[in-house]
Amino acid sequence: LRPGGADSAGVLTIKGMVTNAAPANAAIEIDIGGCNEGEYDRLVVGTNTTAAGVPGRLHAGGALVVRLLDGFQPVRNDTFQILSFVSFTGAFDRLDLPGNPIHWDTTQLPVTGELRYIGPSGTLIILK
Repeated sequence: LRPGGADSAGVLTIKGMVTNAAPANAAIEIDIGGCNEGEYDRLVVGTNTTAAGVPGRLHAGGALVVRLLDGFQPVRNDTFQILSFVSFTGAFDRLDLPGNPIHWDTTQLPVTGELRYIGPSGTLIILK
């Protein structure tokens, strides 16, 4: 799934339920080109009372692939609401994040759908 298509940001809204588990190479691909809404992709899993299953459920599996667009570089504490859902189940099998993966806080993905850039933990200063 690519909410904004190739190399552009956008919102994809799906009413009902999304399962990103089969096949094993399934991926949700998110492009980030800035901090403001409309500058990064969002996958919205909304409510549809006529759909089978649990309305608004995102069942994670497969990969979450995040790319930066047009030379955008996030700064510490930039937060991106990339997922929106009523309920979240499962877990992503793989997270492909730009740069060093430890510079990203993914703990809120299954709670609020937010991905946060925390950057390097500090600055190395060498004194002579």
